[in-house]
Amino acid sequence: MRRAVLAVVLALLTACAAHEKMGDRASSTGDWKTAEREYARALQRDPRKPELQAKYREARASALAEARGKARACTAGQDWECALAESQYALGLDAGDSEMAALRRDVGREAGRLRLRRADEALARNESANAMGLIEGARAATDDPAVEAGARALAPRAARAAAEDAERYRQGRQYQPAIGLLAQAARLDPSVTPQLRVVEAEYERWKDGEVERLCGEGDALIDARRFQEARARYEQASAIRPMGRARDLYRYADHLVDGTDEVARRQFSFAESSFRSAVQTGLDRGAAQEALDRVQVRRYAVRLLGVRVQRGGPPGELVIAVGLPDGRQLRTPPGRRSWARLDSGFVVEANGYDDRTVSVRVLRFLERPGDPPLELGAATFRLGDLVSRRILALADGVVDELRVDAVPTDLGRDEVYGLDRFTPPPLPLPRPERHK
Repeated sequence: MRRAVLAVVLALLTACAAHEKMGDRASSTGDWKTAEREYARALQRDPRKPELQAKYREARASALAEARGKARACTAGQDWECALAESQYALGLDAGDSEMAALRRDVGREAGRLRLRRADEALARNESANAMGLIEGARAATDDPAVEAGARALAPRAARAAAEDAERYRQGRQYQPAIGLLAQAARLDPSVTPQLRVVEAEYERWKDGEVERLCGEGDALIDARRFQEARARYEQASAIRPMGRARDLYRYADHLVDGTDEVARRQFSFAESSFRSAVQTGLDRGAAQEALDRVQVRRYAVRLLGVRVQRGGPPGELVIAVGLPDGRQLRTPPGRRSWARLDSGFVVEANGYDDRTVSVRVLRFLERPGDPPLELGAATFRLGDLVSRRILALADGVVDELRVDAVPTDLGRDEVYGLDRFTPPPLPLPRPERHK
């Protein structure tokens, strides 16, 4: 708590020093209005600093004198907008200045009349928004009855023109500028209010439709595993309805994008966390669970299920030789038929992105002593492909099919069953696999 208080105090002192520095810079160039404003901001943060108080008093006096002089000069030159701005500034610093109050009243009346003339000219140029702003500005400048009467006369024309402009915006589905114009027009002429309510309701329906359209596109992109594009659609929908369902869908897609990026960096534990967060949103229809299943490193039993080779050829024993990623060479017990159900396998830890390979060769050991074995077929497969697809049907040469699958297991790491150690004979390297 003490540290937090000290941090706040330090921040206030830093801001105070910055405003004081800007005030010093402005006063050195004679920009007294800026100096007065910056010193006032600095005093808000450190009001008990005597030197700063003195600087503020000097800047305020100079700015006030300057504003009074400009107000008088602008009045003499009939620059009513300038005179109005300077007299208002002076009264902001000294509300009891009777001279400036009287001047403000007189120049405000003239500025109001000028603004009404400009409003009429703006209507002639079909600038309804500008005209309405000038009418409101005329009323803000003065309470003179003549100015108010002129404003009441112009207001219906300006409101009608704004309503026509708003309708063109509405036809182009530019609802925000249409509503802005109608809201401004309704302040001048309450008869425009029903049209404003109609357009507001239509805008709400349009937003609902847009949100559904964008979310539908996002859902389709999720199904196509195009997560970044889906996130962009949900973000667009969230901008329309910040508190709607698109907000949660955006968060869901964001987890998927993060997980995909982490997979690309081979940061599998972080990717797993991101995909799990996506699943936990409760919005997943399968994409996040699929990604989570693929990225999780699990222990699998890789099972050799069966082999079938074409009939014919010299008699002999059929053996499956397996080369593991860690360099171990294993073999199945020999069999004498052209097909066999196998009960052999080994245990690995892997995920769907595991690039390690397993080599498999189907060998026939001939009955004549000294004859080298025949290679009937050979294949290699990535562990990542196997654990992602869970089953592979390999084929090569005269091997019609060698079925291999992977199932999660509680068996010990690197455990082997139904396979013996094996020193393979020198044979050609395995050819690329042919998957059925």
